[in-house]
Amino acid sequence: MTGFEKTTDELFDLQKFAIKLGLQNISFLSRSLGQPQLSYPVIHIAGTNGKGSVSYYLSRILQAAGLRTGLYTSPHLADYRERIRVNDRLISEDYIIQFWEKIKIKVLERQATFFDTTTALAFKYFADQQIEAGIIETGLGGRLDSTNIVEPEICVITPVAFDHEKQLGHRLEDIAREKAGIIKTGCTVFTSPQPPEVQQVLRQASEKASAFFPVEQMASWKKTSPPSFSGQSFTVSFFSGQVYNLHTRQAGTFQVENIVLALSAALHFLQKRHLPLAEETVQEALSGGFWAGRLQVMQENPLILFDVSHNLHGMTNTIKELRTMTGERKVNVLIGLVDDKDFPGIAELIADFADTIILTEPDTSRKLSATRFALEFQKQNKTVTIETDPFTAYQKMIQRSAPDEVNLAIGSHYLIGQLMRKTNFKNTPLNTPTYNEVFYA
Repeated sequence: MTGFEKTTDELFDLQKFAIKLGLQNISFLSRSLGQPQLSYPVIHIAGTNGKGSVSYYLSRILQAAGLRTGLYTSPHLADYRERIRVNDRLISEDYIIQFWEKIKIKVLERQATFFDTTTALAFKYFADQQIEAGIIETGLGGRLDSTNIVEPEICVITPVAFDHEKQLGHRLEDIAREKAGIIKTGCTVFTSPQPPEVQQVLRQASEKASAFFPVEQMASWKKTSPPSFSGQSFTVSFFSGQVYNLHTRQAGTFQVENIVLALSAALHFLQKRHLPLAEETVQEALSGGFWAGRLQVMQENPLILFDVSHNLHGMTNTIKELRTMTGERKVNVLIGLVDDKDFPGIAELIADFADTIILTEPDTSRKLSATRFALEFQKQNKTVTIETDPFTAYQKMIQRSAPDEVNLAIGSHYLIGQLMRKTNFKNTPLNTPTYNEVFYA
């Protein structure tokens, strides 16, 4: 076992302390490190779906505009280091080892969580790297999330929907109120299009902000290419006059909306610094980037897609796009979830969409039992196959697939990350760089 493997084993072992919503532990750790999160401008991002994509493309745009940019996201897919990047370079193994050795005693004494510790690591690394912009994605919620000790210049709220109701509440307004907890006095707020009850909560929370910008009141956008797994072209027209004609390798209309939101926040951030943002700069950011695990084409023949949609809202958007792009082709689905999702609603959605279904279990203690999940499909009069080992389940799906069929692995990051680590794709994908190009370029 290498030093890095030992360190990450010890970090992951902190998950035994479970989820502790609250800022006491992260505040303590941050003070012990000299409050590193206050040493650079921060854009703080919360929401139910799309916040990883928005964070990623916002960091790509600022980086292309010439700023040294830190990106903190969660969870990771295949490598812990994916969570913390500067100008798209993953944090080094040596830095993580040294950080853990310095802070381990404090973490264990406080029984600080895995996420507290990783957040402290990101804050300190960004300070040491002397970044000029920090893109910080929340983990769970917002108000009591470990990241919420930053003092953001900009807050971004992506689409708010039902997820993690046990921690965040059972009404959409309650969930929105938790997400809006990242909004601080004097920051500028950007939001995705939201349900009316969510927008009202966000607007009220933004009364202490310097400005509140729903993205649909700032710009219009339209796709200029037909639906395709290889990506899409689109035009963004800001009401202030800027027009951007762009192309992304990401599939899905929702990704266009995510990129428009990221572009809106980036424009504001750069204009405050009297920095231009040309169409060529934005296109450079999009062309050179790919946010992995989002309607990602892993192989062409047969067509294999990986997607980390894992709650009903996100999965509904993904399936809506897939219906358009797959047409009359037969669709085989492999799915595995953790146990806090609306799995009855997801079963109904998948049962209506898929021709064949294999249920599996992600590699986590929080996994949803495939047998329990299968009962929901029985209620839909849908026959499913159960294979609890994810890679065996994946192999079964591919072995049964005909060349013209679509194969979709969807669900938990734990599931998709495990499949990414174990699969070996030989055909050149339509829209996707290799795993090493995504994470280690």
